[in-house]
Amino acid sequence: MGSKKTNILRVYRTKAQAKRNYDKISHFYDCFAGGFESNFRNMALEQLNIKGGETVLEICIGQSLLKQ
Repeated sequence: MGSKKTNILRVYRTKAQAKRNYDKISHFYDCFAGGFESNFRNMALEQLNIKGGETVLEICIGQSLLKQ
């Protein structure tokens, strides 16, 4: 593995604060993120060439890992 240098920033909020924030946005997250993410989701589904009866598990990787 290469020695890729990354800058990791300190997180100043607690886990409880993060949970409260995610709980607040969870009610409307799909409304504002769904439109942006639908293009990527559709591209992925096309590339998977899913057959009838197959199941897909979507695991979020975060926007910072998406490359074009």
